[in-house]
Amino acid sequence: MNKLNKLLALVSLTALLCLGFFTGQSSAKTVYSLNSVRTSYNAASKVATFSGKVSSKTAINRVTLTYNNGKKTYANVRKGTFKVSKKFQGYQTFMLYGTNKRNKRVTKAYRLSSGKYASQTPVVLKLNHGAKNGNVALSFRAQKNSLVHVYNGSKKVVSVKSNGKTQTVQIKNLKNKTAHLRLNAKLSNRKTSKDIYTPRIKQGVIYQVSF
Repeated sequence: MNKLNKLLALVSLTALLCLGFFTGQSSAKTVYSLNSVRTSYNAASKVATFSGKVSSKTAINRVTLTYNNGKKTYANVRKGTFKVSKKFQGYQTFMLYGTNKRNKRVTKAYRLSSGKYASQTPVVLKLNHGAKNGNVALSFRAQKNSLVHVYNGSKKVVSVKSNGKTQTVQIKNLKNKTAHLRLNAKLSNRKTSKDIYTPRIKQGVIYQVSF
C-alpha cells in the first residue's frame, strides 16, 4: 500500500470513529429524576412514607420502594407527584426509583439510609458517679427539639427536650450501685433513634469523653 492509500485509509477510519461517537451521544437515553423527596414516619403503625415530585410526568409513571433489598412496593405517579409507604422494622436502607409504563427504571436508584427517617442517636459526654449521696450526673448532646429518654435498666428515669447543646440531667437512688444507663431520642415524624448505652460505672468513678 502506497503512502496515498495509507493516508486515505487513515482519514476514512477517523471519519467512522467520529461518526460513531456523535451517533452514540445523540442516541443516549435521557436520565430523569425524583425531586423534593420528603420522609415521614408513623410510630403507631411503624410505617415510613416517602413523597416528592418527578422530573417528567410522561416518562415516569410510578415509583418503586424496597427496604433492605426486600419485597418491592409500588405507587403510581399522579399529576407529577408520588407518595409511597412501607411498614418495616430496624434501621436498614430504603431504595427508591422511578419507572416507565413498561416497568423499566428511568431514574437513578436513591439510597435512603436511617438518617432520612430516624432520629439522631444522642451522644454521651460525661457520666459523673462521684457524689457521696449516689446521685449520677449525665451530660449528653442530642438533636435539637428531640425528646431524650434515659433508662436505668427497663425503668425510665428521665425525659427531657433537647436544646441541641450540651445538657446535664440527674439520676437519683444509685448509691452503692453501678450506673449503666440507656438513652434514645425521638423527633416528631421520625422513628426513635437507636439506643446508646453508657459504660458501667461504680460509685466514685467519673467517665468523660475526650474529643
